Amino acid sequence: MKTFQTRTLPLLSSIALGTALSWASIYAFWFAIWTFHSVPIARACDLVADFILIPATWIFEWLGGDQTTMFTDSTSFAGTNGLILGILFYSIFRAWWTRHEAAHASGPQPSSGERPIEAKVI
Repeated sequence: MKTFQTRTLPLLSSIALGTALSWASIYAFWFAIWTFHSVPIARACDLVADFILIPATWIFEWLGGDQTTMFTDSTSFAGTNGLILGILFYSIFRAWWTRHEAAHASGPQPSSGERPIEAKVI
């Protein structure tokens, strides 16, 4: 059960988060126009979205797609990008989790100004 909670569930959640973020990034320009009614803000949102969508853009260009691929096949584009982002998010999570568990396994450490308590031998 611990493997499911610490490995499988975070991986699937990371992929789902990456896919949702990718899907929102595909339509970020339109969302920004409808929400903010400002061209500079819409362009800023588009710039962030373009950065988020770089992995799938490279993959689809390598496979022969063009700049309209994300709109003609948005489901597979968001899914591909979500998979890549999800694996990246999961890798960051696992590095943090490993460091977190190692810190808790070693027990409480004295802070920088304190001396550790020493036992007296009689």
